[in-house]
Amino acid sequence: MLVTIVSFVLVLGVLVFFHELGHYWVARRNGIVVEEFGMGYPPRLVKLFTYDGTDFTINLIPFGGFARMKGEDAGDMSPGSFNGAGKGARAATL
Repeated sequence: MLVTIVSFVLVLGVLVFFHELGHYWVARRNGIVVEEFGMGYPPRLVKLFTYDGTDFTINLIPFGGFARMKGEDAGDMSPGSFNGAGKGARAATL
């Protein structure tokens, strides 16, 4: 039973990692700034490193992940923001 639970958590973690990596990669290819690539949901436990302006983090609540992009939630239309990107770029990134 414990082996099954641990296996499930590990496989889910790998799937989430690659899923979010896809969002990260497509956003970057479309000129959208990714501010944070996180495994788990905040609060943040540790910042692993920063690469090309993106913080790579491990967060407290497991079973998820995210790629937080510049201007994702606000009306920010500046260059490099999610909302400032074209419709095709936004659709591909989501």
